[in-house]
Amino acid sequence: MNISHNNLYGEISHNWGQCPKLTTLVMAANNLTGSIPPVIGNATRIHVLDLSSNHLVGLIPKEFGKLSSLVKLMLNGNQLSGRIPLEFRSLNDFEYLDLSTNKFNGSIPSILGDLFKLHYLNLSNNKLAQTIPFNVGKLFQLNDLDLSHNSLEGKIPSEMGSMQSLVTLDLSHNNLSGSIPSSFEEMHGLSYVDISYNHLECPLPNISAFREAPPERLKGNKELCGKVGAQLPPYNEHGSKKDHKHPGDLFSSFSSSALPAHKIPIVDVLDQRISPPMHQVASEVVSLVKIAFSCLDSNPKSRPTMKQVSHFLSTQMLHLSKPVHMMTCGELLALDPWLPN
Repeated sequence: MNISHNNLYGEISHNWGQCPKLTTLVMAANNLTGSIPPVIGNATRIHVLDLSSNHLVGLIPKEFGKLSSLVKLMLNGNQLSGRIPLEFRSLNDFEYLDLSTNKFNGSIPSILGDLFKLHYLNLSNNKLAQTIPFNVGKLFQLNDLDLSHNSLEGKIPSEMGSMQSLVTLDLSHNNLSGSIPSSFEEMHGLSYVDISYNHLECPLPNISAFREAPPERLKGNKELCGKVGAQLPPYNEHGSKKDHKHPGDLFSSFSSSALPAHKIPIVDVLDQRISPPMHQVASEVVSLVKIAFSCLDSNPKSRPTMKQVSHFLSTQMLHLSKPVHMMTCGELLALDPWLPN
């Protein structure tokens, strides 16, 4: 029975529970209001139940646990609330569950990890909290998992790396923290991932889903890094981001008594968010960097006076023999003296 998109209004009739041979009930995209009648749980032969995109409120009836033949349940796009019922544990033929865009709260029940036939699970845009249950990793046939736009916290369970069938994963807009489990590198079928707006840290798994993810699917985290081209700083062997310090921090560590750092490129001293300067602008920028180094000389008597700095800025600029992106700090410091005595 499909009566979707018919501008129906009012409450769902209790008579649907008196249809023992009913296998499909699709009432999506209407203007249905009120709560879901518990008596629908008596229609035990239902395979597909779609009440999505209405204005339904209240709880999911516990009687749904009697719908042992249910394969597909779509309640998304309503105003349902409360907890996801534990009675779902008896729905062993479940393949498709969409509860997105409601007001469900509490935690994600661990019993969902026992619904081994699930290939689609969408709990996004709710008020779910606490941690992701580790036994979600037992959903070996799951292709799509969307837990975005909730208040989930804690670490991503390493057991999720066992979800070899997963193709799309959306964990964005939560409060997840810690690093992404290394077990994710075994998820070779994963093609879409969104972990934006959490509190996740280094490193990113070295699989194509993360390497090829656009910045908008990774942004809004604490300190993400990994092998994703030029989008994020690389992860070094000591387990931290490549050290892109503020130029002032770099200068303070590069006094003339610490010049083993002479191989560091000048561009690492500059703002990483903009392209390296070219031509005359490059000469001006490098001249300013040279002044900054000189002002931080370990010997105070070797530092230029403000008068010397002012004179140089108004009359001279360094001549560069190569593009600035090819120069090192050592080459800069080796340039001929330029300040007057």
